Amino acid sequence: MLRAIAISVMLAAGLLVAPSDDPGGQVGAACGPGGCYVGATDPGAPAEQGPVDSPADSGHDSGRTHVSGSGTEGKNNAVDHSSDGGHSNNAPPPDPHWRTSGLPCQVVEASPPPAVGSAVWEGHTASEGRIVQRMCNPGGGQQQIAAGGPYFEGNGTPPPQQPVAPGNPAAPPPPPPINPQVLAQQAMAQLQIPAPDIRFGPDPDRIAVNFWTSLWVANATPPPPKTITAGQVSVTATVKLTSVSWAPGEVDPANGQGVGSMECASAGTAPTAGADPQVQPACGYKYHWRSLPSRTSGSGTWQLQASATWTMTWTATGTAPSQPTQGTATTARRAVSAIRVGEWRTAGGYGG
Repeated sequence: MLRAIAISVMLAAGLLVAPSDDPGGQVGAACGPGGCYVGATDPGAPAEQGPVDSPADSGHDSGRTHVSGSGTEGKNNAVDHSSDGGHSNNAPPPDPHWRTSGLPCQVVEASPPPAVGSAVWEGHTASEGRIVQRMCNPGGGQQQIAAGGPYFEGNGTPPPQQPVAPGNPAAPPPPPPINPQVLAQQAMAQLQIPAPDIRFGPDPDRIAVNFWTSLWVANATPPPPKTITAGQVSVTATVKLTSVSWAPGEVDPANGQGVGSMECASAGTAPTAGADPQVQPACGYKYHWRSLPSRTSGSGTWQLQASATWTMTWTATGTAPSQPTQGTATTARRAVSAIRVGEWRTAGGYGG
């Protein structure tokens, strides 16, 4: 009777005693995956078996008698483990990482470890961690009992996060610096650069071989500047016509080859009234062959082509110290105009 009372006190105080080597019965206490167990018998009377566990509940501790600390002397009754986290007497706890408390325990690496790929690895590999198990020593002796099944323990810990003041969201990372060259391309693309308006003379209706023909572009006035701003960066693009390349369009009747082009460093200028066609203008060309229908597939005109080159310049403000603040680029606009070329005759004047 005194032994049963003492065991009851030990259970109430959370103390656990290692199982005894008494061959006559289960004397002492032990903890396992299903909970903690205490057994005692009165040497003077044989123990009566208490309630028998169901087959589903008797797989873990066969041969061990579950007793209470306050039963009738000489009798063993099943202990109610409902206060042990809701686990049944013998069923393992639902949490595979279950820990005991109040026991001398340590976490040891499983040896040998389970094969990589088994469920206990939880999809990890040996390079990411190890398989460990918590082993407890209820009575402080040599006997150790596994407290729960093996589980995966990863390497290291997650990096600490920056503290954030309550109610204030974390500040977003700063945006990348704005590239002024990208803004320059946008600004230059929006400049209204015209195709060349081809003009020739002095008299466009009486262009003749062996006389100078003045060539110029009438719309050489640049469009207004264009400014693009993004954030603190502002880019302004300007443009001006810097040269015009001319292809007269005439073809050598001897070999059928076209004549090469010529380039003028400016848009050219219109000739003054009464200008001498035998004097070379700032930008002009002297035709060699008439534009006869037989030479021009029946049109009676040569195809005069002009390619105007515009130079665009951009400047930027508000840029970072390492970024460019200015640059240049060129673009070309082209146009074609039909020109009838005849001849001046000593008798009869101008003719085709």
